[in-house]
Amino acid sequence: DAAPTPDAAPTPDAAPAANLRSLEVPGFLPALLFVPRGRATRPLLVAAHGAGGSPEWECEYWRRLTREQRFVLCLRGTSMGAAGGFYYRDEHALEAELIAAERAARSSEARISTEDGVYAGFSQGASMGSAMIAKHGASFPMLALIEGFEQWNIPRARTFAKSGGRRVLFVCGTRQCGAIAT
Repeated sequence: DAAPTPDAAPTPDAAPAANLRSLEVPGFLPALLFVPRGRATRPLLVAAHGAGGSPEWECEYWRRLTREQRFVLCLRGTSMGAAGGFYYRDEHALEAELIAAERAARSSEARISTEDGVYAGFSQGASMGSAMIAKHGASFPMLALIEGFEQWNIPRARTFAKSGGRRVLFVCGTRQCGAIAT
């Protein structure tokens, strides 16, 4: 028996490798989608960056944090032009992009589970996300709102629970944020 050569074609039974790729989102700039290794169904985590951020940063962070066990969809937002980076115009634009990107991801990857979705927002992605995510608890029953959730309140929490939401994690690294969280 000869050992396979390194450049030999993979066998049809080989598990697909993990990859990070651009995802066309109709009506928006392309998002990024991390696809985990294998053939198993996996849950989706959608990440929204802060103003001036980028989907590349968020995808790298969440891919590593989830130990590459989830699909990670990273929204892009609107270009800041020569200043570099991206932002979300308002919570309505973020919500429209979230819906379109989730639809595009699910259309391109049949292995994305319909259960245990997570919405993770950082700074602007959390502030604007907290203003629109409550009615999306069926798709994203878990939230991670990092350094920005001023819009979250008891009525939104009730709407989130009624729509299927189960857990919310508030994360702070500053006193100002911590004062709002308590």
